[in-house]
Amino acid sequence: MQYTTEQIMKYLKDYHIYKGKVEIGVATESICQDVERLEKAISVLDEISYGIIADKYIDKLPAEKIARKYGYHRNGILYKSKCIIKNLAQIMCD
Repeated sequence: MQYTTEQIMKYLKDYHIYKGKVEIGVATESICQDVERLEKAISVLDEISYGIIADKYIDKLPAEKIARKYGYHRNGILYKSKCIIKNLAQIMCD
């Protein structure tokens, strides 16, 4: 299955909502599969990429705080996030 970066972003931005629907059994089968694939893809990221995605989308930390944590400039974190999302889309398609 092909995933676009826009689809990945949608799932990441509303991760808690989708995950909640899956956990209480009200999500469609396709959403359940997509959330499972996303979680598996995130789990194989390197430590820094995993941390950036978790901090930004799961913990909802501001970009400035994430940048300080990983030694990047704010714009560097935004660029790195886009690269990681492209990588996630590729992993999820495999």
